[in-house]
Amino acid sequence: MPHPLTSLADLGTFVRALRLARRLTQAELADRLGLGRRLVSELESGTRDLKTSNLLHTLGRLGFDLHLAARHAGDEARVTPAELEGAERERRVRMVLRPAPPRKKPEKRRRRA
Repeated sequence: MPHPLTSLADLGTFVRALRLARRLTQAELADRLGLGRRLVSELESGTRDLKTSNLLHTLGRLGFDLHLAARHAGDEARVTPAELEGAERERRVRMVLRPAPPRKKPEKRRRRA
């Protein structure tokens, strides 16, 4: 069943409910996630903002994936994953093929007599 998370407080409530359902203490959950107990406490209280990479890692260690969904009907993206991959590949190619800015020639130093 999806769990809509629209705030840090929602994420914290979800993590806390999951921890309690698994009958773990914050310290035990922290050990399993490779995090400090204080970070777990701050995460559960909604006062800790995670980087996206840390959020994905934490959810993965808890056995969850992150899925994005439109909030309103009709707002769904009309782009397929293959199209996104193609666009990303094209962006990388453009970055590689973009001419480098001209280098400045080092100024010659005059020797003092």
